[in-house]
Amino acid sequence: MGLTAFKTELDAISVPPLLFFSPTLENFEIVQERSNYLHYAMNSIVISAGATLLALLIAVPAAFTFAFDKKPYYKDLILWMLSTKMLPAVGVLVPIYIIFKEAGLLDTRVALIIIYTLINLPIAVWMMFSYFKEVPFQIVEAARIDGVGLFDEIRYIVCRWREASGSDDCRLFQSGRAVLVKTVGGISSGSCTDCRTRLVQSETVGAGINFRSVRLSRGTLAGIRGVEKPDYNPADITPGILHISPGGLSAPADADRRRKDWGIINVFIRPEVLPLYRAMKSQDGLYTLVTAGSQNQRRQEIIGSVVMAVDAHHAPQESDRLFCDPRIRIVTATVTEGGYYLTADGSDIDVKHLDIAGDIKGGRNTLYAYLRYGLKARMDSGGEPLTAATCDNMRHNGAMLKKGFMAFLKHCGEDALSAWTAENVAFPSAMVDRITPKSDPALCDEIERTYDYIQWVMEDNFINGRPPLEKVGVQMVSDVSDYEETKIRIINGGHCALAYFAALKGYRFFHEGMDDKALRAFIEDYTFSEVIPTLDKVKLDVKAYAELVFDRFSNRYAPDKIQRLAAEGVSRIPKFVIPVISDRMKRSQATVRGFEILASWFMVLKKDRAGMLGYKYADQENARIDGWFSALNPFEAFAADYEMWDIDPALHSTFTQQLTDTYNRLCIAY
Repeated sequence: MGLTAFKTELDAISVPPLLFFSPTLENFEIVQERSNYLHYAMNSIVISAGATLLALLIAVPAAFTFAFDKKPYYKDLILWMLSTKMLPAVGVLVPIYIIFKEAGLLDTRVALIIIYTLINLPIAVWMMFSYFKEVPFQIVEAARIDGVGLFDEIRYIVCRWREASGSDDCRLFQSGRAVLVKTVGGISSGSCTDCRTRLVQSETVGAGINFRSVRLSRGTLAGIRGVEKPDYNPADITPGILHISPGGLSAPADADRRRKDWGIINVFIRPEVLPLYRAMKSQDGLYTLVTAGSQNQRRQEIIGSVVMAVDAHHAPQESDRLFCDPRIRIVTATVTEGGYYLTADGSDIDVKHLDIAGDIKGGRNTLYAYLRYGLKARMDSGGEPLTAATCDNMRHNGAMLKKGFMAFLKHCGEDALSAWTAENVAFPSAMVDRITPKSDPALCDEIERTYDYIQWVMEDNFINGRPPLEKVGVQMVSDVSDYEETKIRIINGGHCALAYFAALKGYRFFHEGMDDKALRAFIEDYTFSEVIPTLDKVKLDVKAYAELVFDRFSNRYAPDKIQRLAAEGVSRIPKFVIPVISDRMKRSQATVRGFEILASWFMVLKKDRAGMLGYKYADQENARIDGWFSALNPFEAFAADYEMWDIDPALHSTFTQQLTDTYNRLCIAY
C-alpha cells in the first residue's frame, strides 16, 4: 500500500505488480486538490490533544483521590466507571445531541473534544489509579503532615518517587521541612530486614526539588529542622528503666523525658522484632513520634530518652547483666493478651504450652524466662529491690504478671528466687489508654504515629523510687480497677464489636468501619445499651468517656488495621466481651449485640478457613480453633466451649441457644 501511493495510475494496475518504477507525488497533489486534508489532519491533532489533556486534567486528581483518600465505596465507583465503556453509544446520543444543540456546540471542535474525553475518561482514571497505587501511602501522608498541597504532592512527591523507584534504598521524599522516620513500633517479620531509617530533607533548586538523605543519629540531631527536638542532650541520659519487648503500647513508658537518671534501655527478646532493634541501634535510640488528632492536627517530636537497644534474643546474657546494674530500678514490659500464659481460670500458668514447657526446662521463649534469669542474677549479686510494671491493656495486669511469674518459678523449682521476689519486687497495675497502630511494613522508613489522646493511670506501688510521673500527666492512684474496667469494656470491647463486622464487609481500617453508618450505629448501641449499664458501680463519667472514644475510633489520620484488631480472638473475646454478656445474663438483662459480636467472630473464622476473608486471620491459639473446625458441627463445638466462655453453668443452655439463634440470623445477612 505504501509503494502504490507513489505509483502512477498505470503502474498501479500493472500485472504483475511492478517492484521497480519511477516514483511520483501526483497522487498526493490530486488528493489535496480534491479536498483540504491538511485541515482535517489539523482537526484530528487539535481534538486528540485537547481530549487527552482534558482527560488527564480530570483523571489525575480523581485517580490520586481514589488511591490515597481511601473510602470503602471507591472500589465500586471505579468499577462502575469502567462499566460505562460497555454502554452502547446510542444510549447517550440523544441527550448529548440536545445538550450540544442548546449550547451551540454542534459541528465544533469543542464538542468533539468533550465527547472523546468522556469516552476515554474511565480508561484514563483506571490507568492513573494503577500508577498511583504503586506509591506507598506513607509517602503521601508524610507530605501532608508537612503541609504540601495536592499539586505539589503529585508533582514533587509521587512523580519523584516514580522516578526513583528503581533505587535500592527505601527513600522518603518530602518537600518543605525535615521529616523524621520511625525507629520504634511494630515492624513485622515480613518487612525489609535491612531497612535503614533516615531523616530526609529537601531543598528547592530552580524549578525542581533536590532530595538528599541523612541518617538520623545523635550526630545529625543538631542540624534537624521542622520538628520538636529534645530540650536535653540525649548523651547525658543514664539508664533507670529496663523495657522488655518494645511494642505499640509502650510509648507511655517514655513519659518522663526530663529526668536524666530515668533513661530507657530497650531489650528485644523476640526474633520478629529484630529489624526494629537494628533500626533503633543505627539511630542511637532516637525516633520520632507523630501524634495525630481526629482533625489531622499533627505534632512531630524527636524522642531521645532511649539510652540503648539490646538484642537479648541472640545474647540473653546481656539482659542478665543489665538486671544487675544498680542504676536500673524499674523493669517494664509490653505483654498483651497472650503473653501471660495463664490457664482459663487464671489459677496457674499453662505448663502445656510449648513456650512455657521449654522455659521450665531452661529455655528463653517468654518474658517469664528473662525475668527469672535476670532477677536471679540481681539476687545473687546482692542487688537492690526493683519494680516490675506492665504497659499493656489487660485488667489487673500487675497482679496477673505477679501470679504468672510466681507460678512459673514454682514449676521451675526456684524456691529461693520466689522468696526473694516476694520481698524485693513490686508489681503495680496500670491502665494505658493510648493507641499506637502497628506500622505498615510496605515502607521501610516509617513514622511512628499515635493518637493525640493519652490517659495513663498507675497504681502507686513502687519500690526503690520512681520518676515524677505526675508531672507528665500520669494519674497515680491506689486502685486502678475502675479505670481498667471502663477502658477494657468500652475501648477493647468496642474494637471487638466493630472489627469482625468490618472484616466481613471488607474494610481494611477501623475508621472505615466507623464511617459505615450501620456499623457505627451497632457499636454505639452496644456501648450505651449493653456495656455502660454494667459499669454502674464505676465512679467515672463513662458516657463522656465513650463519646471521646468514638471520636478517636473515627480518626483516619492514625489508621489502625482491621487485620490487627480482629486478631487473637481466643484471648480477647473472653476478656473484653464475655464479662459484659455474663453480667447482663446474671442480671436477667436482654443481650443482643454481645451475642452478635461472638457470632460475627465465628463467621470471620469460617471465612478465613474457606480462604474468603481477604487476609489471613492470626491467633496464637489456633489449636483451639482447629478443634472447633475438626468437629462434625464446628459452630456447635464453638458455642459449647464453656471453658473459654466462663459463663455461670446454670446459664449454659440459655447462652448456647441465644448464640445459636443469633448466628443463624446473621448467616442470612452475611
